[in-house]
Amino acid sequence: MEISKCLKELDTSGEGKEMCVISVLGKKDIHEHWTIAGVINDAFGVDLFEQESWKRETTKGCRIDMAVDLRMSLVVLHLIGPYDLSEFEFSPDKNFQSNWPALEREYMLSLFFLLSLSHLVLFICPTAEFDTNYVKKFRNMQWLRERLSTSIADIIRNNAPNMKKWRSNARLASPRVLFCLMRPPTFLRPDGTVEAKRSTYRRMEGCLENLIHDILQSSEVIKVPLSNSIISLPEKEAFVYVMPPDEQPKNIAAVLVTQMISDGNPDPTFCCADNRSDSHDAEVPFNTLGTFLGNHISAVLCNKSPKDAGLFPNFVFERPNLEAFVKVATVLHNYLIVDYENNDEIGNFFSYLDIDTALSKKLCSYALSLAEEIYLKELPPFYLRVEHESRLLQATQFLSYEARGCLVEEALAKLKSSCEEVWRNGRQQCEAVSMCGNPCSLQLHRAPGEEEDNSLPVLAHDSKVAFLGTCNGGHSQSIRHDPFDLRTANYSFYEENPDFTCCRFSNRSQDYKSGRPFAAASFEEENESLNVSGSQERPASALSNRSASESEEEKEVVQPTVSPSEGDKVQESDQPNVTTPIESVISAICRSSSSEGSESENDDDINGKPLGDVAGEKLDDSAFLGINLGNFENEQPGENEEEVKTYVGVPNNTIQHGMQPEFPSYAIVCVGSSSKYTHSRGLRDQPNFSHGSQYLLRWDVDVSVDGDKWQEWQIKTGTFYARGAPLKKSFHKKRGVECIARVKVFVGYEYECMRGHRFMLRSPVSMLKHSGVGGPKEKAENIVQEDMPLWFPCSCRGTKPFLLGLLTRIHVVTPKAPVHVCVNPRIQPDTTQDLVFMIGLHKLGPSKYWIVRLPFIYHNPGGPTFWKGEGDAPEGLVFKHMLQVDPDFPPQSKDESISS
Repeated sequence: MEISKCLKELDTSGEGKEMCVISVLGKKDIHEHWTIAGVINDAFGVDLFEQESWKRETTKGCRIDMAVDLRMSLVVLHLIGPYDLSEFEFSPDKNFQSNWPALEREYMLSLFFLLSLSHLVLFICPTAEFDTNYVKKFRNMQWLRERLSTSIADIIRNNAPNMKKWRSNARLASPRVLFCLMRPPTFLRPDGTVEAKRSTYRRMEGCLENLIHDILQSSEVIKVPLSNSIISLPEKEAFVYVMPPDEQPKNIAAVLVTQMISDGNPDPTFCCADNRSDSHDAEVPFNTLGTFLGNHISAVLCNKSPKDAGLFPNFVFERPNLEAFVKVATVLHNYLIVDYENNDEIGNFFSYLDIDTALSKKLCSYALSLAEEIYLKELPPFYLRVEHESRLLQATQFLSYEARGCLVEEALAKLKSSCEEVWRNGRQQCEAVSMCGNPCSLQLHRAPGEEEDNSLPVLAHDSKVAFLGTCNGGHSQSIRHDPFDLRTANYSFYEENPDFTCCRFSNRSQDYKSGRPFAAASFEEENESLNVSGSQERPASALSNRSASESEEEKEVVQPTVSPSEGDKVQESDQPNVTTPIESVISAICRSSSSEGSESENDDDINGKPLGDVAGEKLDDSAFLGINLGNFENEQPGENEEEVKTYVGVPNNTIQHGMQPEFPSYAIVCVGSSSKYTHSRGLRDQPNFSHGSQYLLRWDVDVSVDGDKWQEWQIKTGTFYARGAPLKKSFHKKRGVECIARVKVFVGYEYECMRGHRFMLRSPVSMLKHSGVGGPKEKAENIVQEDMPLWFPCSCRGTKPFLLGLLTRIHVVTPKAPVHVCVNPRIQPDTTQDLVFMIGLHKLGPSKYWIVRLPFIYHNPGGPTFWKGEGDAPEGLVFKHMLQVDPDFPPQSKDESISS
């Protein structure tokens, strides 16, 4: 039972019998199956210590167990401390080095407590050798006794006034130390047999006694007179006992398993029952530990003093009764162990004792200052937590290498605390990360609109990283600051940039409200929308406004904000929808063509065969304007727009059907008529193109048309051209009324790197570089009918990693013919994922120069963000067949021809 609990519960009334006090301590191997308490129980033949007291689950610090046997007039104190290595197996804290000084101090106080109250002290060692570390402990006990003897004498005087010798010497006796050594070596005879006689062990015990006596005497642990010594050795009795192997505790389970493996017949003498009690009824052999201890206990109880006790009257050897012992032990336990922090002498003893701690303190203090200098070296004004943790790791590694001793953990904690304080004291950098992956370089702050911490200043995020970007139409360039939100990256930079006045138009032919943008749809729905778009009619007011101004026709921005699958609302006038005669449309085309002042080099060789006069037919205006109006059958103009679910991101195949982005991430721009592009000269008004890369590629497309309507269109429009002659016609094939007409489209895939360098590709693996007279001879089939990369290395950096150019614009020059070019970009930034971004299917009107500006950042709501600035090879995927050409006069079936 633990001593404090035992002292409270022990009944001492009427007990005047003198007691012998024996203390037991020692060491134990971590792999031994026996315990010191179990050895004591076997030696005395009584369960002095219950199994619960020495087989417990957790241990923290030192502990003293107490047992009392009134029949034998015996008080046994058992010290359990850090030298019982098996105790660390149950310790909740496995850090031995940091806890060792505290354990050592507690152990020394407990040992001093035992030496002050004991007659005998038994040291049990796991091996048959003397541990010289006990010499240092005895010297420390002597130092402490010289300083605490007065205080202890006062305690004894107040609680046991009749014990004069105990009071005058502040202890019961100069305790005799005994040693029990386990696991003796094996003695071999010359013939190889084992020597197992008791006389052999006795000779070994005598040699060890002489050795221990010489060591203790030479180290001045044992002094003359004995009253001045912290311990004493018996003069006539043996004080070393070497326990032979047959007496040592055995692991019964291991013995049974061994015998079963060897011969299959277990020894019946080994059983699960406890056989200790049977051995105590019989005669105890002479050479047992119980006999060894019994001789010394009898000497104490019979008052056998050492031979020099008469020569030195100050020698004390007093036997207290149980009541006096309990009173003194209770007060002394509180004084030495419970409330030792209030004792100055014990504090001085700790400073004298902890030499290793003092050395560790100096080493850690010196290393800590150097580690802090490492952390503060070239410290920036603001830095991220990653930088803080990196610097702290370097400083911690240095401190762990230089510091030594038990205070290393404390020094590491101080280093972490001081570095954390430096970082948080005005050096924290904003942890916001831009869409391009760059951290904000400003001090910790909150962005406009955020109300997380009112004590922080309000600043806009800035990573100090800037790019050079180009407007929607490609005519102007401006500094692009690193965006921290998708709206700034894909919308505000193009639509709200004051430097891009070239792309601002007062008249727009479509609703651009950011709350009703284009919504992603499936490929099947996009194709269905394409098929029905020819039957949708555009309000006449929008067309008349477009025809009224020539400059507005040259520069027209179309930013799709309607879903091909669900449609959107169109700004309608109060007038009903009316169709526009084909003559007015053709007149507008001719005026825009003649305003260029010269003939375009991309005049189409459109060949057909006249089959009839269709002078009164009306064409759908949307085919010429190139605007996908969507399907409005299921949507009423007065529908509540607040019911539409929106998201922040780029449309892709994972977006729920019916949801719409809060703002468009792309734009479709009409920069003028088709004659604006001259193939022999290339793009003349587009800055920062790589030399020889400012050209579009020619794409010859054969389309199936209705020969009658196509011929009528040629005749009808021929008089309006500047040459005043109808277009030449010759068919490649003719099957009834079905004809094949060839039209010419110019296409360019423009890439732009972060430095604003722009270039075209002529194939998925090569950049377009043309030199000489005339335009490039390469065909656009290499880029239209092949999968293209989303990022391609720019030539502005010659070493890896290269700067990557992003596919930013699709240039399309549509032919002067009643056909429309449909564009449907499908982009896969990461080929390892199934995520595909798309903007839907859109029709581009004829005889125009169109530019499809793609997003700068590809972001999926709640998912990844894709942007790359550097790389070693092309990355990403743009699916082929982005463009297709459909005629406005498709061939008629036989049934339709008969009905007509």
